[in-house]
Amino acid sequence: MTHSTDVAGGGFLSTDRVVLVAGLFTLALWRCAPSVGWLDSGSLISAAWYLGIAHPPGEPAYLSLARIAQLLPVGDIAFRVNLLSALALSLCALPVAALARGGLRQAGFGSPSATAAGVVAALLALLGFGAQLQGVRAELYSLTALLLLAALAAVVLLTGRRASATAGLLVGFAAAVHPLLTVAALPALWVARLVRSPLRSGDVFWALGLCLWGFSTTLWLPLRALAVPHRAWGVPDSLERFVDVLLARNFAANFGTEELALADNLRLIMEEWSRAGMPLLLLCAALAGLTWRSHPVVRAMVLALPLWLLGNLLTMAPQNKLYESNPDVLAYLFVGTAAVAPLAAIALVGAFARAGSPVVVRAGAVGLMIVLALGLVLDGASASRTSNHLARRFATSQAAALPPGSVLLTSGNDTAFLWSYLQGVELRRADLVLVHRVLLGHRHERNRLLGTDPAPGTTISGTALPWTESLREHPLAVHRAAKLPRPFFIESREIDRDSPEGSSLVRHGLVERVAGFDSYGQRGPESASLRSLRRALFTEMQRPAFSGDAYARLVRGYYLEIHARRPGALP
Repeated sequence: MTHSTDVAGGGFLSTDRVVLVAGLFTLALWRCAPSVGWLDSGSLISAAWYLGIAHPPGEPAYLSLARIAQLLPVGDIAFRVNLLSALALSLCALPVAALARGGLRQAGFGSPSATAAGVVAALLALLGFGAQLQGVRAELYSLTALLLLAALAAVVLLTGRRASATAGLLVGFAAAVHPLLTVAALPALWVARLVRSPLRSGDVFWALGLCLWGFSTTLWLPLRALAVPHRAWGVPDSLERFVDVLLARNFAANFGTEELALADNLRLIMEEWSRAGMPLLLLCAALAGLTWRSHPVVRAMVLALPLWLLGNLLTMAPQNKLYESNPDVLAYLFVGTAAVAPLAAIALVGAFARAGSPVVVRAGAVGLMIVLALGLVLDGASASRTSNHLARRFATSQAAALPPGSVLLTSGNDTAFLWSYLQGVELRRADLVLVHRVLLGHRHERNRLLGTDPAPGTTISGTALPWTESLREHPLAVHRAAKLPRPFFIESREIDRDSPEGSSLVRHGLVERVAGFDSYGQRGPESASLRSLRRALFTEMQRPAFSGDAYARLVRGYYLEIHARRPGALP
């Protein structure tokens, strides 16, 4: 057996590392969303609460940790899961700092001053590039980054069987969180492992065995599908549906079949890389590779880095959901960029260390950190969610003045996932029948509304509204034909307003009332209180304190556009 060699230097939880992790956690905590946020946050929190299954590929490892976080006696349920993201982001400092310090020690900069400066410099990429956005809300990217960076540190800083076994276990868990990003990192991890020490047959056995053991958490999927089919996205209770969820085939189809604009995607990725200072980081990494290429730790990172970045690039370039306001873009790129940080730190600290005394080294590293913070790190200020309850307020305002037992047809992911949390976890407005048209056709949504394995032609419980795919594109026509005996409200789209039945829509705060066959269908004017509520919320969305909330701007802009108002006008 080949014995492992730890070249990181210092204890795993040495004082400087504890301080840096605590500092990062404090920063993330200060920015942490106070409650549920836009996008997938509500869906992930709700899935964890019910020990269900989130959107494909299911994220079982993440959901299990999120459910544990929900037991914390602080804040609301959503805030507790936000804390998990903050903790995972701050813990990313450990593998990044260990890689930087290991390279510095082999390069001859083993003094406490040099290694402390290396740790500081290594964190620069973590603080910028929108990374903070992944540490302030319920999302799985900071946990994915932590596991993959830890696997990289294992294959670079350890040797032999310990390297293979540790990396295999971490890769298995990472694949149970985000398989696509994990698969993309495998070639880089493999090359780094081969460069550091010879690979023996026993190493492959341990790596593969522990990887499968970590990935075995995906057995959560069929077990929970049988237990809570109405909370199990894709209901993977058979082998075919299990594979479908893992590969996210049906889920990916929801993003449309429009032609991929590969050139536009690449342009956007390059712009985001440049905005985050990626060219500077890559230049520093190249200098480190040229200067200390004979050292095993540096050489392993240099040879693995191009494969890491290429794999990361290939996870995004072919996607038809790549657009500037999508935080997933920054999340994917953050996982790729974080691997550049250790090499960049080695080059920067090495340059300062050659300048002379330990005082110069410390002063140089701190000064560089301040300079880059002003230009790069503050870009992460767009992630600030302090006191930002806009997502929660938007959803709850939709239900304002809705009579008990009303049917509310929501439009997009944001509203559907917000209500997944508000009604599913906090039990707000449990009397409403929520129909999310973005989820129509999904098996778990049908189970939620109609009961497990409903018979064909079943109507939605307590209503005359039939379960039909037509609800997605022609909800008003379906409502008219069904003669629904209870109030019907929708979050409208262009197609609804342009339909023959569009004239039956009456403004009702943030949704629209459908005049029809029920006693609430009279075409009276919108109340002054609802109009005031809508204006107040949209005004809040424009407050400078929330200028970084890109999705609040999108929601506001969409609402203005859907009602054909001039830009900037309050509806």
